[in-house]
Amino acid sequence: RYALERVEYSRRLSAGRVFWGETVKLEITVANRKLLPLPWVRVDDEAPDELTFLSKLPPSYNPSRLVLTNVLSLGWYHQITRRFSVRCLKRGFHTFGPAAIRSGDLFGFFQSEVASEKLDHLLVYPRIVPLEELGIPSRDPFGDLRLRRHLFEDPIRAMSTRDYAHGDPL
Repeated sequence: RYALERVEYSRRLSAGRVFWGETVKLEITVANRKLLPLPWVRVDDEAPDELTFLSKLPPSYNPSRLVLTNVLSLGWYHQITRRFSVRCLKRGFHTFGPAAIRSGDLFGFFQSEVASEKLDHLLVYPRIVPLEELGIPSRDPFGDLRLRRHLFEDPIRAMSTRDYAHGDPL
């Protein structure tokens, strides 16, 4: 019953914003801040499926998310930190979390579970590509084709001027 009392869990990303193709460090820390040792602690932390983890991960029960499963043993006043390298090959706004923390007795008769609802976010910017690679010369960003007829007529543009004649609209 007291297994998860004073057990602290934290998740930290090395950067909050990165460009496409860069690598981010994900750091997960579990700390036991009491005299009672924990024979086993299981932390299931959700991560975005679009990002590439450089270490091998087991398959997830959720098809749209990855689940980082860490099973640890913590002594009294003990802390364990796990680090993962994440390659960002999909642009967008990615969310890490929530996490479920489980622990119990040595034989598995009694278990307790706590949910950590803290979310961390990672923004991946698109890849920067020079204009020459896109095939658009920088001197003509709108293209080099000139039109004689425009889609809309500009009402402010005057084509020519002449004196007012009787019968002309205002």
